[in-house]
Amino acid sequence: MRVSNLLEGKVALVTGASRNIGAATAKLLTQHGAKVGVNYVESKDRADEVVRDITESGGEAIALKADVTDIDQVETMIKTIADKWGGVDILVNNARPMPMSRETYFEMTPDVLEARVAAELRSIDNCCRLAFPYMKEKGWGRIINVTSVAGRRAALDRVAYSIAKAGMESLSKSIAM
Repeated sequence: MRVSNLLEGKVALVTGASRNIGAATAKLLTQHGAKVGVNYVESKDRADEVVRDITESGGEAIALKADVTDIDQVETMIKTIADKWGGVDILVNNARPMPMSRETYFEMTPDVLEARVAAELRSIDNCCRLAFPYMKEKGWGRIINVTSVAGRRAALDRVAYSIAKAGMESLSKSIAM
Protein backbone atom coordinates (compact mmCIF):
# COMPACT_ATOMS: atom_id res chain seq x y z
CA MET A 1 0.00 0.00 0.00
CA ARG A 2 1.42 3.39 -1.04
CA VAL A 3 1.96 5.73 1.90
CA SER A 4 3.64 8.61 0.04
CA ASN A 5 5.38 9.57 -3.19
CA LEU A 6 8.51 10.71 -1.36
CA LEU A 7 10.69 8.19 -3.25
CA GLU A 8 8.79 8.18 -6.55
CA GLY A 9 11.24 7.57 -9.39
CA LYS A 10 13.98 6.34 -7.06
CA VAL A 11 15.55 2.90 -7.24
CA ALA A 12 16.77 1.12 -4.12
CA LEU A 13 18.89 -1.96 -3.55
CA VAL A 14 18.52 -3.66 -0.17
CA THR A 15 21.06 -6.38 0.55
CA GLY A 16 20.04 -9.25 2.78
CA ALA A 17 16.41 -8.39 2.03
CA SER A 18 14.83 -11.84 2.16
CA ARG A 19 13.88 -11.56 5.84
CA ASN A 20 13.80 -9.48 9.01
CA ILE A 21 15.20 -5.93 8.81
CA GLY A 22 16.04 -6.21 5.12
CA ALA A 23 12.57 -7.40 4.12
CA ALA A 24 10.88 -4.72 6.22
CA THR A 25 13.15 -2.05 4.73
CA ALA A 26 12.43 -3.17 1.16
CA LYS A 27 8.69 -3.07 1.83
CA LEU A 28 8.90 0.35 3.49
CA LEU A 29 10.84 1.85 0.58
CA THR A 30 8.22 0.67 -1.91
CA GLN A 31 5.44 2.10 0.27
CA HIS A 32 7.05 5.49 -0.40
CA GLY A 33 7.31 4.94 -4.15
CA ALA A 34 10.76 3.42 -4.71
CA LYS A 35 11.40 0.44 -6.95
CA VAL A 36 13.45 -2.11 -5.00
CA GLY A 37 16.00 -4.81 -5.71
CA VAL A 38 15.57 -7.50 -3.05
CA ASN A 39 18.96 -9.14 -2.63
CA TYR A 40 19.41 -12.63 -1.26
CA VAL A 41 22.14 -15.24 -1.37
CA GLU A 42 20.42 -18.49 -0.33
CA SER A 43 16.78 -17.77 0.56
CA LYS A 44 15.19 -17.51 -2.90
CA ASP A 45 11.76 -18.56 -1.62
CA ARG A 46 11.84 -15.88 1.06
CA ALA A 47 13.05 -13.22 -1.39
CA ASP A 48 10.30 -14.19 -3.84
CA GLU A 49 7.78 -13.89 -1.01
CA VAL A 50 9.02 -10.36 -0.22
CA VAL A 51 8.72 -9.43 -3.91
CA ARG A 52 5.24 -10.94 -4.04
CA ASP A 53 4.16 -8.99 -0.94
CA ILE A 54 5.48 -5.79 -2.51
CA THR A 55 3.85 -6.32 -5.90
CA GLU A 56 0.53 -7.34 -4.34
CA SER A 57 0.63 -4.04 -2.44
CA GLY A 58 1.15 -2.10 -5.67
CA GLY A 59 4.92 -1.71 -5.50
CA GLU A 60 7.63 -2.80 -7.90
CA ALA A 61 10.47 -5.13 -6.91
CA ILE A 62 12.74 -7.86 -8.22
CA ALA A 63 14.64 -10.60 -6.40
CA LEU A 64 18.39 -10.58 -7.06
CA LYS A 65 20.69 -13.41 -6.07
CA ALA A 66 24.23 -12.28 -5.27
CA ASP A 67 26.88 -13.01 -2.67
CA VAL A 68 27.80 -9.45 -1.71
CA THR A 69 31.35 -10.49 -0.81
CA ASP A 70 31.94 -11.38 -4.48
CA ILE A 71 32.47 -8.22 -6.52
CA ASP A 72 31.62 -9.97 -9.80
CA GLN A 73 28.23 -11.06 -8.43
CA VAL A 74 27.59 -7.56 -7.08
CA GLU A 75 28.49 -6.08 -10.46
CA THR A 76 26.01 -8.40 -12.18
CA MET A 77 23.31 -7.56 -9.62
CA ILE A 78 23.75 -3.81 -9.99
CA LYS A 79 23.93 -4.07 -13.79
CA THR A 80 20.62 -5.97 -13.72
CA ILE A 81 19.05 -3.11 -11.75
CA ALA A 82 20.62 -0.50 -14.04
CA ASP A 83 19.36 -2.28 -17.16
CA LYS A 84 15.84 -2.53 -15.72
CA TRP A 85 15.49 0.80 -13.91
CA GLY A 86 18.48 2.99 -14.81
CA GLY A 87 20.75 2.60 -11.80
CA VAL A 88 20.72 2.69 -8.02
CA ASP A 89 19.70 5.79 -6.05
CA ILE A 90 19.46 4.24 -2.59
CA LEU A 91 21.71 1.48 -1.28
CA VAL A 92 20.88 -0.25 1.99
CA ASN A 93 23.75 -2.48 3.08
CA ASN A 94 21.97 -4.86 5.40
CA ALA A 95 23.42 -8.29 4.55
CA ARG A 96 25.48 -10.16 7.11
CA PRO A 97 27.75 -12.30 4.93
CA MET A 98 29.14 -14.38 7.77
CA PRO A 99 27.16 -16.06 10.54
CA MET A 100 27.75 -14.47 13.90
CA SER A 101 30.19 -16.50 15.93
CA ARG A 102 30.15 -16.83 19.69
CA GLU A 103 33.88 -16.98 20.29
CA THR A 104 36.08 -14.85 22.48
CA TYR A 105 39.16 -13.24 21.01
CA PHE A 106 41.42 -15.95 22.43
CA GLU A 107 39.22 -18.78 21.16
CA MET A 108 39.34 -17.45 17.60
CA THR A 109 42.29 -18.05 15.30
CA PRO A 110 43.79 -15.04 13.52
CA ASP A 111 42.66 -16.48 10.17
CA VAL A 112 39.05 -16.80 11.32
CA LEU A 113 39.06 -13.29 12.77
CA GLU A 114 40.50 -11.86 9.56
CA ALA A 115 38.05 -13.76 7.35
CA ARG A 116 35.00 -12.66 9.33
CA VAL A 117 35.96 -9.00 9.48
CA ALA A 118 37.07 -8.94 5.84
CA ALA A 119 33.80 -10.49 4.64
CA GLU A 120 31.70 -7.91 6.49
CA LEU A 121 33.72 -4.95 5.22
CA ARG A 122 34.16 -6.32 1.70
CA SER A 123 30.41 -6.70 1.32
CA ILE A 124 29.67 -3.02 1.90
CA ASP A 125 32.76 -1.90 0.02
CA ASN A 126 31.71 -3.89 -3.07
CA CYS A 127 28.17 -2.53 -3.03
CA CYS A 128 29.16 1.08 -2.32
CA ARG A 129 31.92 1.08 -4.93
CA LEU A 130 29.64 -0.24 -7.67
CA ALA A 131 26.45 1.68 -6.80
CA PHE A 132 28.08 5.06 -6.24
CA PRO A 133 28.80 5.87 -9.92
CA TYR A 134 25.06 5.77 -10.65
CA MET A 135 24.39 8.12 -7.75
CA LYS A 136 27.14 10.48 -8.85
CA GLU A 137 25.83 10.52 -12.42
CA LYS A 138 22.34 11.47 -11.21
CA GLY A 139 23.64 13.96 -8.65
CA TRP A 140 21.62 12.25 -5.93
CA GLY A 141 22.03 9.18 -3.79
CA ARG A 142 21.81 7.69 -0.34
CA ILE A 143 23.88 4.92 1.23
CA ILE A 144 22.56 3.38 4.43
CA ASN A 145 24.81 0.92 6.23
CA VAL A 146 22.91 -1.11 8.81
CA THR A 147 25.19 -1.53 11.77
CA SER A 148 24.77 -2.35 15.43
CA VAL A 149 25.48 -1.10 18.91
CA ALA A 150 28.09 -3.87 18.86
CA GLY A 151 30.26 -1.50 16.81
CA ARG A 152 30.43 0.88 19.77
CA ARG A 153 30.35 -1.56 22.64
CA ALA A 154 32.69 -4.51 22.92
CA ALA A 155 31.17 -7.94 23.31
CA LEU A 156 33.25 -10.68 24.88
CA ASP A 157 31.83 -13.47 22.73
CA ARG A 158 31.25 -11.56 19.45
CA VAL A 159 34.65 -10.07 18.80
CA ALA A 160 34.74 -10.32 15.00
CA TYR A 161 31.19 -8.99 14.69
CA SER A 162 31.98 -6.01 16.94
CA ILE A 163 35.17 -5.18 15.05
CA ALA A 164 33.38 -5.42 11.69
CA LYS A 165 30.52 -3.18 12.81
CA ALA A 166 32.97 -0.58 14.15
CA GLY A 167 34.72 -0.72 10.78
CA MET A 168 31.39 -0.25 9.00
CA GLU A 169 30.68 2.85 11.05
CA SER A 170 34.09 4.29 10.24
CA LEU A 171 33.71 3.47 6.55
CA SER A 172 30.27 5.09 6.55
CA LYS A 173 31.73 8.32 7.95
CA SER A 174 34.60 8.24 5.45
CA ILE A 175 32.28 7.75 2.48
CA ALA A 176 30.03 10.58 3.69
CA MET A 177 32.92 13.02 3.53
